Parts: sequence; C-alpha cells; structure tokens
Amino acid sequence: MNLDRREEDRGQVDRRKSERWKLERALRWRVYRGRRTREALIVERSLNGLALWIRDRDVVAAGSRIVVAGTRREIERLGFRSVLVRRTDPSKNGGEMVFAEIEV
Repeated sequence: MNLDRREEDRGQVDRRKSERWKLERALRWRVYRGRRTREALIVERSLNGLALWIRDRDVVAAGSRIVVAGTRREIERLGFRSVLVRRTDPSKNGGEMVFAEIEV
C-alpha cells in the first residue's frame, strides 16, 4: 500500500473539472463554527476549487469546512462562501498546500 499519493503513477488522469489559474490573494478564513480568524494565500483557483498555502499552525484536516471570514463584499468578490478541504500536502517552503472544493 502506497500512502504517499504523490508517488503514484496517475497516467494522464486529471481530477480537475476545470482549469486552474494563478492567483496570489490573501484569504481571511475560519473553520466552520470556529471563532479564530486565520490567514492563507490563495495560490491557484478554478471554477470548482482552489489551492491554498497555509502556515503549519493553521492547517486543518481533510474533510474540514473553511468559511470566508470577511465582509459580504469580500465574499462576493471571491465568488464563494465556503470550501471543503479535500487533501493537504507539505509545501517545500514550509506550511502546507491545501486543496479544497468550492461549496457555495
């Protein structure tokens, strides 16, 4: 059993439903029903999901729901209110890359 999925040969299969584009935008967020506001960097975005860089101390587990912690205007500008974390991978620069699916 190979627990490190980065080592798997996926061939030409791509799980994305739409292309990603580069986006370097700060995101203020909190865990669903949580109080503490945290910050992340949106590295890439697609119509259905996004890739975030999050500091080690703020990383959440796969299956967690992240909610935008901002004004209504910020939420409208981003185009989503919450995302569901699908997986996390350690980043070369410290922190973790978090891959999430847009919910609303």
